[in-house]
Amino acid sequence: MYKFTLNLLTISLGLAVMSMAKATPTAHKLLMAQIRLGEDIHREDLVEQSLYRLELAEPDNPDVVAARFRYLLRKGDIEGAQKQLARLSLLAPDSKIYKASRTAMRLSSPEGRQALQMARLQAISGRHKEAIDSYDKLFNGAPPDIEMALEYWGAMTQIASRRNEAIRQLKILNIDNPDSGAIFGALGQAYSQNGDRANAVANLEKALALDPNSSNNDKWNSLLKVNRYWLAIQQGDAALKANNPDRAERLFQQARNVDNTDSYAVLGLGDVAMARKDYPAAERYYQQTLRMDSGNTNAVRGLANLYRQQSPEKAEAFIASLSASQRRSIDDIE
Repeated sequence: MYKFTLNLLTISLGLAVMSMAKATPTAHKLLMAQIRLGEDIHREDLVEQSLYRLELAEPDNPDVVAARFRYLLRKGDIEGAQKQLARLSLLAPDSKIYKASRTAMRLSSPEGRQALQMARLQAISGRHKEAIDSYDKLFNGAPPDIEMALEYWGAMTQIASRRNEAIRQLKILNIDNPDSGAIFGALGQAYSQNGDRANAVANLEKALALDPNSSNNDKWNSLLKVNRYWLAIQQGDAALKANNPDRAERLFQQARNVDNTDSYAVLGLGDVAMARKDYPAAERYYQQTLRMDSGNTNAVRGLANLYRQQSPEKAEAFIASLSASQRRSIDDIE
């Protein structure tokens, strides 16, 4: 949903002086933004007000004709919508907006609605390739609105080989709709799936800032927490490799503050202690890591290496105490 940052008083004053002459680029952009906002938050009064002004100034502008088409289609005026679609076919026959409008008209039919429902069911049930095929047949490369574009590209992000393509398309969609929290949220989720923690965090933070009351907020907050955690872990590992244990410690502690239930932040603090040759602290952190997650093989290896430095007997006693799976994780260093 778009964050309603427009100053309505400013808009009203601007509209009041707008004449029958062609709208200035600034006025056109402002009015089209108000239309997109109205469509997104289901405020048809905002849409109608802006359409009225735009139609006075630019009756043959394809964007304006398409907006009127969508308005009539939402109102159930199929005959009126068809007339606007016919006008659009003459004004901009090869445009994306005409293709998207034609798709919207198809989806308004009983057959179109049934096909869309099938595509959605396929996506929900995890049959993403089938869902994309179904969406392709419906949209022919031109989703009719933001909501359906997000459905389409969102389904595509679930296919690893096509995820980068989906991200590129979402970024293009974002350029045209810079105040859409939903688009930033979709980008954040896609980057998270790609393991790009920094971009995931940036986009999820933007989504929550733009749309703090979205129904997706629980999901976005959960993803943001996960990505903040792993971003701090990655940065901490990088700092440790760069021989900067102080920065690494701050980052691992930051990760621990984000999520104190996961073992990798504690493991990182153990690695910092090892780098400083603070062996008692390293031992405590590695042991704590294993109490949190007995399957953390890095902690097993850390303790094995630590005890080897202290005495062969201590190392042997530790190795003897390990489970079979834990012991396999250090076969290469025995």
